[in-house]
Amino acid sequence: MNTQTLQRPLKYTYDDYLQLPEEKRFELIQGDLVMVPSPSEGHQDILGRLYMLINSYVVRSGPRKLDSGLSESPGIQ
Repeated sequence: MNTQTLQRPLKYTYDDYLQLPEEKRFELIQGDLVMVPSPSEGHQDILGRLYMLINSYVVRSGPRKLDSGLSESPGIQ
């Protein structure tokens, strides 16, 4: 997998990340922006299979409340 780190003297924040264009794929890792490639066909296939497994479980057992959030500090989210 090829990744490209965008260099900047200061660390990026979550607010900086939110300002990025949506057509580019970036991850915010410890204050650095890392451009990631589009997922492969195999990855998409596995993702679809996982979705079907999780969806069938939720349909059988009923939905549950998920509690999640992101911190404002730089780092892995």
